[in-house]
Amino acid sequence: MEIASGSGRGFCFLKDARDLVAGRRFDVLYLDPPFSARPYATYYHLPETIARGAEPRVKGEAGMPSPYSSPSDFTSRSHVQEAMQELLECADFGLLAFQYSDGGMVPPASLRRLLTRYGRVRSFRIPALGYQTRHQPRQTSHTLYVVQHG
Repeated sequence: MEIASGSGRGFCFLKDARDLVAGRRFDVLYLDPPFSARPYATYYHLPETIARGAEPRVKGEAGMPSPYSSPSDFTSRSHVQEAMQELLECADFGLLAFQYSDGGMVPPASLRRLLTRYGRVRSFRIPALGYQTRHQPRQTSHTLYVVQHG
């Protein structure tokens, strides 16, 4: 496979999303916050490993990395809605693409009400396979909320 080269620059950040978006302007902002209490780093262990620049300790049959950090407000049922509101309050965007599982800790109706504060909301349901916990995969869906600021 040929790797394309170019003059563009990429950036890698390792910080709380609220701190990262604060003070920056985004034409398009894509957010994919955790939707369960499971450590998010196990799902996104490759970007996490690259951002940390360290080799992870792996465990279990699947070779999953041990979580790098303690759970965040986004993985706490009692703090997630407040954390999302704080993130959206400090986000300056023209267009927001916000993906979230319909079975997540924040119900779709609550999330839509929250997003409506920041602009006109359109939504698109995306059927998906959930994580397999038994012999057959679990069916689920995600919604991509597109928020036009203004």
